[in-house]
Amino acid sequence: MFRSEGRRKRGFGPLAIFRLLLSLMMFAVLGLGVYQAFRYFSGGTIAGPDLLETDPRAALISLITSEDSAKVLFGLLGFDLKGVTNSSTLGINTSPAAKNSTSEGNLTLKFAVVADTHNDNVNLAKALQQVKSGGAKFVVGLGDYSASGTLLELKEAKKVFEATGIPYYLTAGDHDLWEAREKGLAPESNFTKTFGTPYQSFIDSNIRFVLLFNSDNYLGIEDLQMSWLEEVLSEDKGLITFVFLHEPLSHPTADRVMGKTTPKLLPQAQKLISILAETGVSEVFAGDIHAYSRYSEEKTGLKMTTVGAVTQERNVQLPRFLLVDVFEDGSYNIEDMEIKE
Repeated sequence: MFRSEGRRKRGFGPLAIFRLLLSLMMFAVLGLGVYQAFRYFSGGTIAGPDLLETDPRAALISLITSEDSAKVLFGLLGFDLKGVTNSSTLGINTSPAAKNSTSEGNLTLKFAVVADTHNDNVNLAKALQQVKSGGAKFVVGLGDYSASGTLLELKEAKKVFEATGIPYYLTAGDHDLWEAREKGLAPESNFTKTFGTPYQSFIDSNIRFVLLFNSDNYLGIEDLQMSWLEEVLSEDKGLITFVFLHEPLSHPTADRVMGKTTPKLLPQAQKLISILAETGVSEVFAGDIHAYSRYSEEKTGLKMTTVGAVTQERNVQLPRFLLVDVFEDGSYNIEDMEIKE
């Protein structure tokens, strides 16, 4: 009897642990192969990190998009989910309600950020309804409201923005430029006809908002816009400043960043990072990669957030948007919101 019990106690020994680890490694390799094949056959447009070139822990976190599934998985593995998703070693934070800081001050302003609808106007309408019911004062859009930038597509998106009655401020995405470019027109011309200028700035509740137009993958940002940006940021230097653009200026894992298509634009991206960091910009919001993440630029520490996509297509996460609360003391909370059915 006693010998039998002893054998049971020794049953989960080094060999069993080795077998368990080997099984986990096999499943990880299989999952990696499936994911890489999915990215390859989607034409490289699927958002997400290249798992062959990044920290496996960061990649795992970035692929887990449901709070409940994350809790189950990390519970089984014996990990502290909060500790993992907030770890500075990952350079990325994808927790469902990531916060910049905690404040006990009064709320000054609530606004929303949407990105990458790609003609999914049904989801856009749902998101804007949530924005309205959530008490946001206005919404900022980061581009790609269309699949190919036709006037018809852009006008259909505009109808949805107008229908909610919520004020909106938009910049253009690369998809919004396609048809105009093919016709030999200024790439942003269809967007401008529909929504107005793709870059602008305004002040609300003593907070400065700057929308940049950086989605032209071949021309980048023209000198006129760069000079305008420097002039805007030189004024009222004490203001909290948020900057919004379509393409991320950098990212710790994803490769869809400004200059990826045309490498000569990489110096422009670096110049923008320097300007924004040196002028004390609080946060830079970008779209395009169809995934929510938060991180700091490696050299300057400039805080950056990518906004998940509204569309369901080519989306490794559930459709989503952001709500941002800004408080009297200058702190702010960024909340990643899934679109409700």
